[in-house]
Amino acid sequence: MAVILSEQEKDVIDWLESGDVSIAYQAKRDLLHIDESKLKKLQRKIGEEGWGCEFVKYRANNGLWGGGYYLPKWISSHYTLLDLKNLYFPKGNDKVTQSVSLVLDAEKGTNGGISYGRRKSDVCVNGMILNFASYFMMEDERLDRIVDFLLNIYLEDGGWNCKYDKGAMHSSL
Repeated sequence: MAVILSEQEKDVIDWLESGDVSIAYQAKRDLLHIDESKLKKLQRKIGEEGWGCEFVKYRANNGLWGGGYYLPKWISSHYTLLDLKNLYFPKGNDKVTQSVSLVLDAEKGTNGGISYGRRKSDVCVNGMILNFASYFMMEDERLDRIVDFLLNIYLEDGGWNCKYDKGAMHSSL
């Protein structure tokens, strides 16, 4: 289905497409409704140039970003992998897959989720891990453990609360 655009909308699309390749990809997919199967070549470029490629360049030899799994916040492996997923970085990149695997092997909390060295696992953190890990590694039994953890702390009103271990009775997300 062709999208009919006004001149002003065309200008906005042209501007979006002139920026980072990940933004061009998302503009074509989400605003112009171009089928993802027709955008594979453009998506591959996310791993070769622009922000996605730059993010991967900062990955250390040990497979981590920022020196850790979750800290320092915003530049750690956790947030970089989440950003790469949100940029629609192409799946199958060996370095990214190895880093996701490191996260999935990270220390587990006493309650079963990934804890990044804390005693108990955090709902939000595990939700974000499931988000990026299922994008990059769709079939992996380690994902089942995160799902099991999240299902075990599911609240009666239909959601989750990061304060579940402190007696929260209603969901916040």
